Amino acid sequence: MFENILPIQLTHQAQRRLRDATSIAQTSTTAANSTIIDIRPHPEQTENTLRQSIQESLNKITSDQWSEAGVDMPSLLLWDEQGLRYFEDVTYSPSYYLTNEEIGLLEKNKYKIAERIEPGSMLVELGSGNLRKIKILLEALDELGRDVDYFALDVSLPELQRTLALVPPGHFNHVRCFGLLGTYDDGREWLNKPEIQSRPKTLLSLGSTLGSFQRHEVADFLKSFCTPDNAAGRSPSYLIGFDGCKDANRVFKAYNDPEGANQRFVKNGLCRANQILGYDAFDLNHWHVKGIWEAENGRHSQYYYPDTDVSLGDRDGMQFVPAGKSILAIQSHKYDVKDQNELTEKAGLDIVDSWSSGQGYSPAGLMAACWASQCNMITRIIDQKPGRTRTGHADGLHSRTLEIMDSLGLIDHILRQAVVESEMCYWACVDDEFGNIKRVKRTSSQPENLSRFGQVLLNQGLIEDILIQHINEIGRVNVEWQKRAEMLDLSSNFSDNPVMVKVKDLANSNQETEIIHARYIVACDGSHGWTREQLHVPMETHSEESTWGVIDIAPITNFPDVRQSCAIRSEINGSIMTAPRENRLLRLYIQLKGNDELEKVARQGSEESPKALVKIAERAMKPYYLRYKYCEGVDKVREQYAGFMSGTGVVYEPSILVADHDTKFRLSRAGMEDVKVGMRLTCFNKKIKNQADGSMKHLLSLLRSTGVWRLLVFAGNLRQEAQLKKLNEFATSSLAENHLHKLSSFVESFLIHASPRDSIDFFDIPEMFRPFDETFGWDYGRIFSDFEDPEDNSLSNGVNGGGNHEPGNDIMEFVILCRPDQHVAWIGGLDDLEELKRMFARIFNM
Repeated sequence: MFENILPIQLTHQAQRRLRDATSIAQTSTTAANSTIIDIRPHPEQTENTLRQSIQESLNKITSDQWSEAGVDMPSLLLWDEQGLRYFEDVTYSPSYYLTNEEIGLLEKNKYKIAERIEPGSMLVELGSGNLRKIKILLEALDELGRDVDYFALDVSLPELQRTLALVPPGHFNHVRCFGLLGTYDDGREWLNKPEIQSRPKTLLSLGSTLGSFQRHEVADFLKSFCTPDNAAGRSPSYLIGFDGCKDANRVFKAYNDPEGANQRFVKNGLCRANQILGYDAFDLNHWHVKGIWEAENGRHSQYYYPDTDVSLGDRDGMQFVPAGKSILAIQSHKYDVKDQNELTEKAGLDIVDSWSSGQGYSPAGLMAACWASQCNMITRIIDQKPGRTRTGHADGLHSRTLEIMDSLGLIDHILRQAVVESEMCYWACVDDEFGNIKRVKRTSSQPENLSRFGQVLLNQGLIEDILIQHINEIGRVNVEWQKRAEMLDLSSNFSDNPVMVKVKDLANSNQETEIIHARYIVACDGSHGWTREQLHVPMETHSEESTWGVIDIAPITNFPDVRQSCAIRSEINGSIMTAPRENRLLRLYIQLKGNDELEKVARQGSEESPKALVKIAERAMKPYYLRYKYCEGVDKVREQYAGFMSGTGVVYEPSILVADHDTKFRLSRAGMEDVKVGMRLTCFNKKIKNQADGSMKHLLSLLRSTGVWRLLVFAGNLRQEAQLKKLNEFATSSLAENHLHKLSSFVESFLIHASPRDSIDFFDIPEMFRPFDETFGWDYGRIFSDFEDPEDNSLSNGVNGGGNHEPGNDIMEFVILCRPDQHVAWIGGLDDLEELKRMFARIFNM
């Protein structure tokens, strides 16, 4: 979470930026032509101070202070050049959520944050930080034309040089970048210089910088940068990153990753201690790192400990440390909303704005929010959960879902992270007295011609993140979390808004309630949800249920199909299903139907359950072994039906929005035999060529999810005068001039003809397919050809019946009306005007 914090007494007066760098730099060096200002009054004191702190820690080990207050090493030891490189490895670990969430927050809110920073400001980052993050904000400031100076404060000259080399002079038009070589204390003194005090300043503390401070120290630290009330100058504003997560499992995994990046980072502190002391006080072969989540203090602590009794070097006496005795290396305190409010109050600061990572909401609710955003509907979406799904059951996306994601413009974000599921393998125990399994079949995951997208696997939480970011970018709908529906009434006297919902605000300490009146309610809370209960709608269930354990691990195995989805059935040892996931993870669905001791442990939900589940899976995978060191999540689900649905076979029954399925019109002669009323438009592999610029498109790419209906007019071969005349009559009919003109905001018309593109001029086509705007001119994106040139392999078989037909052939024309969700509402001919009028009348109440 970010907080934009201002001192209570701070006023907002923009001041001109000081442009003369020599006025703020006394001693400087350069890195890739960027200025680094050495603000250390006594550079040699840094090492001496660290050496003294280390020695004090060593002295405590043999004193009574060990048992009373414990022993800690200076956390500054971790942040040398090598340590910073190790920490960068930590930020790329899949389990280290902090950096990715902070980057997501900056990307989503960069302009809002940038607008809070005054022109002419100094941005001083306490620690040179991760340029992957701060560069996002600097680019936003540059785009907004904000003249600011960025200063990275750090004790490491190599790290400053490395950071600033990525943003040399001239990289930005409005942002200048500098380095400040020194400690926090040095930075505070430098900022108090008279020539700097008068400038507006924002201090940045991103990442988990403040989290490594003791809680009682943070308020005084922030307050120390403020100008006293009776002094001249301006106090800074603050942009602070807080980690508010207190989920023990998630936090522990973040700091104890299976790759060992955190271990290397922390252990490097002992290596540096040896360097500063000048001798090997710590034998690195016997010292290790362990992490502990301390729930009562809301913090994660990392300790050094020896695996055997050790002595500390050979100077100043032989200090003895027994095996397992811990020395504190670093702590990370977590600040939830309550903690943040207490901290800022103690520091005398006001929170003027805050941005938190998008949380809550199931995929069904988020898809509803996406559609509401596209359609500009007055919509409120509430969720009682405080956070989005971290580990979900629904980690697969089938072809129909991907088609919808494509129509929303989100497909690239999905495919970039997902694992493609192209095959399914079936394993079984066949005539083997020892219970060994063999592969019995390998098949494609879905038929080849089902969709232009296959099936993919991606963590449900990542899917939700993509949807949340899309909703926030559009900015029309604000999803409200920690709000719970208490009562539902459909008999309200408000005729326009007959739905009444009583909602409680769980985030409010008083848990205040609110009454919401609405025209419709969309229930996305599942088959066993609150809405079904309120409406007394029974749940149809199957008589037989089974329990499955679900676990995500990074597998260590010799099973040959570990990166393919598999169904494994063993009459002796049970059944499991596997699904490969992102970041080399594997999801295992393990049926728990027996009552042996191993399955009892698996059902308990204890610390031993993951091990038990994997042992059960290994038993079913015999003769192959299965091990793991990293486990991302464990859960238990009850399944009535475990089949996978592609979503492509959904057929909507006749209704206001769908014509009678028994329409006399058929497309059997048009090359579109699979297109049927009520189904999604199935010509997924049809390519068409834009009349104006010749670019190729998939036909379905025209059907973007914007809440708009589409009228697809397939006009046949327009080289035939009769066909062109028929098209002109359609375009000048009362249907076009009255209905379609009035509905232009709700219905888009596209023309796909079967003529060679160069045989038809753009302006030969009726104007209804090339509407004119006084500001932007003609719309060139609505006329296409699907003529198949025998020498051009870019087009598939023509939708209209193909371009291989001779000019004299009678190619049938037809019209398809598509709903906003790509399903076919009506099919007819160019002369079925009255029928189409009736369809529009009942859809749009005309």
